[in-house]
Amino acid sequence: MGKHSVELSLRHLKDSNFGRNTTQNPAILALSAPHVDSFNFFLEEGLSAMLSDLPPSEFELLSGHRVSVWIKEIMVGSPRLSGTDASGALGKDTKIYPRECVERGTSYTAPISAIIEWVHEGVESSSFRQALGDFPIMVRSKKCNLHGMDGKELMERGELVNETGGYFIINGACRILRLLNANRRNFPLAVIRETWKKRDDAFTEKGIMIRCVRDDQSSTMNILHYLTTGMAKLEFTLKKEMFFVPLIMCLKALMNYTDHQIYQHLMKGREKDIYLSQKIKAMMRELQENQLYNQDMCKEYIGKSFRHRVADSTPEWYTDKQICDFLFHNQVLIHLKNNSDKFETLCLMARKLYAFVGGDCKAESVDAVSMQEVAMGGHVYLLYLKEKLMDLLRTVKYQIIAKNKKEGPGWAATD
Repeated sequence: MGKHSVELSLRHLKDSNFGRNTTQNPAILALSAPHVDSFNFFLEEGLSAMLSDLPPSEFELLSGHRVSVWIKEIMVGSPRLSGTDASGALGKDTKIYPRECVERGTSYTAPISAIIEWVHEGVESSSFRQALGDFPIMVRSKKCNLHGMDGKELMERGELVNETGGYFIINGACRILRLLNANRRNFPLAVIRETWKKRDDAFTEKGIMIRCVRDDQSSTMNILHYLTTGMAKLEFTLKKEMFFVPLIMCLKALMNYTDHQIYQHLMKGREKDIYLSQKIKAMMRELQENQLYNQDMCKEYIGKSFRHRVADSTPEWYTDKQICDFLFHNQVLIHLKNNSDKFETLCLMARKLYAFVGGDCKAESVDAVSMQEVAMGGHVYLLYLKEKLMDLLRTVKYQIIAKNKKEGPGWAATD
């Protein structure tokens, strides 16, 4: 017989332990580790970061009383049989496992609930727990009933010894959230795109693009465009619609600096760039021609222009300045925590833009590996949940307002 041949034998037919290897292969388990780790991030740091950034729903009743509603906590359970709870009311063990869901053609889900708090007129406060339905759980994540099991325990449950996890079970079918390709986060890229010329009048194909990502993985795209006039405008997207704001107006709205201070920040490292100096002065003169001389005037102008665009996300009593602050917090360089950092980053983007236009900086390719990253399944899941929770708060707001209109000014939210 050959060196690598195996002698056929029937001696294992009566061996009850034949083939039952309980030793797990770390290399196989590592295949799905990025998926499982991203979902564990979602369950822990992700939920916490999302709730801290989730704006409250604020509105005013017919009586003039102000109400604020927000989500304080999100609780995700473990998969259990339908109609049971953690106490095991219908049996000793009510946990359900992935194999059973596959065989029964059901979904591997767990209950999710939220603690919703509200304040009436800034004094009376209350909270209640609201069930939000069933929530798909990733196999082998920290909320999965297989988490922490070794090979022997998995085999006793009828699972694979090298169960990798990283997928969901929906109606008995295994589903996976594939990895998504995205631009490198929080890095200003010098890009040439011919389609930018069609954005508005005088736009060119050159700009500085930055994809900003918060701790909860929510992201926005900001682009500093170069115009044929030599000016620059900042683009951001609000409700799938593009808006453009002059560079100097953004800088003035962010910080209460004089024109000379703004000029000095923009010229750092490029003091000998005559073209940049001329264009900065031209943009400042353009702002003065519109009678916008300081921070308050710029913030009031921006807030007044966008008030109707964010009416469903901000209360009626917000001033134009507060509307501007809300807009910049949620749409402009959202990865930065304060206006000072946003101001400095915007100045950096402006210097890079004019260096790019002047030939001192080459165009960067978004297709380069160094300019890309991967959006994991847990991150996408977190963004979807955040969107649905924001819809929930808006629904609560509109239902209370509708109830108030039906009952009249004498009705109180505490009713």
